[in-house]
Amino acid sequence: MNPFALQPLAGPLPRLSALAKAIFLICLSLAAMRLDLLPLSLLFILILALGGLMGLRLQDGVVAGRGLVILAAFSALARGLFPGDGRIFAVESLGASTLYALRLGTVFVSARLFYASTRLSELGDYLSAGFRVLRRAAAFPGARKRDRPPSLASDPGMMLSLSLVFIPRAFESYRRIRESAENRGFGAGKKRLASGAALLQALIFSSIKNSLRTAEAMEARAYSPGRRIILPRIRPADLLFVAFGLALAALAFLGT
Repeated sequence: MNPFALQPLAGPLPRLSALAKAIFLICLSLAAMRLDLLPLSLLFILILALGGLMGLRLQDGVVAGRGLVILAAFSALARGLFPGDGRIFAVESLGASTLYALRLGTVFVSARLFYASTRLSELGDYLSAGFRVLRRAAAFPGARKRDRPPSLASDPGMMLSLSLVFIPRAFESYRRIRESAENRGFGAGKKRLASGAALLQALIFSSIKNSLRTAEAMEARAYSPGRRIILPRIRPADLLFVAFGLALAALAFLGT
């Protein structure tokens, strides 16, 4: 299963607004970059437990997190290799490397929970609506409106939605390409590097093709940057969630 695809999760998180969840994710990411090892470990375990209770499969996240494991291992090796005192590796550097890996893991599992419970188009609608309000507020009073068709720059939320949806689509494309290659026996030999490069080439080609297909679909549906936007109502639970995220970030910065 695509670990970043929208999933039918249990609990109140899917019912919260995309804006509240995005603000909370930003606050949590900032806090994760400031917390020490013990509170960060507790936060990481708490997010994993919440994801499991809501229905996220842990094994899907493990498969998607292989890149993070490789990055964390390379960082640990580069940090402690040949410290300059005659040793080959500085064992004391493993503490900082572990903290770095845990920070990456916390942000990763939080982002995965955000993707699995959020309609990304809703977040883009908030951005476009806010941009339109700011543009009207910055317009000169009494200025005449030009009869010029709106450009794509007047709908930044659509560009944001397309950018965010690229991650789950890339994972889905890679899954299909890998399964097709395995069914055809491709990459079963010893030339794994060459087969991996071929899969990467196929993934890039598939991503470009999907982008062109998305553009054609938007044109066929008569997309206009001046589209009508209907935003969901902000509820008290959304405000409480944002306040909790801001408090978490404030405690992390004040405690360091």
